[in-house]
Amino acid sequence: MDISGHFEITEGKSVVAAGEVRLLENPVFNEISLQINEDSNALSSKIIYDELRIVGFEVGPAFQGLSKVDVEGTSGLVLWQDKWIPFLESLLLFFGVTTKDNEICLMSEVASLKIDPHLLRRAVSENVSSLTLPVNYKKHIRKCCSIGIELSNAHLDHVVHQEITDEPVLSNTSLSSMKSVTLHLNS
Repeated sequence: MDISGHFEITEGKSVVAAGEVRLLENPVFNEISLQINEDSNALSSKIIYDELRIVGFEVGPAFQGLSKVDVEGTSGLVLWQDKWIPFLESLLLFFGVTTKDNEICLMSEVASLKIDPHLLRRAVSENVSSLTLPVNYKKHIRKCCSIGIELSNAHLDHVVHQEITDEPVLSNTSLSSMKSVTLHLNS
């Protein structure tokens, strides 16, 4: 990344992600509801990750941070274990699980990711070992929010269920890269 804040991530000779990182002086975050919809039909962590496994998306135990997602896909709980990467991965996955067609999607592009680590640290300062944090999805503005984090305007691609057969099938899967991303960080 150069001094302008612009960056590119490449694999071989291909650009797989590009964007801009900016430091926000006074970031404003949407108000997040600390309540989740207490629905008896909420999807548990086991159901979510079993469904992902069925469609060929293996998620290791350290990255299985989605604890619960309501059936409307508007609220849930994400596990915080004092590790940023699994936490952010779970938020990205929450964004994909929250679709209207009862199909799982995976995020392939995001317009904006805003993070204030100080807000999150203050929220978890009383319990640093393990804690679930609320996550909300505002469908009308396509924004996923948790404490100190906002993901906006993500592009989602449907994950296709594949039939399980006795015969092994070779398949080639291509994940679409992020074309543009803006990261907003508050120091």
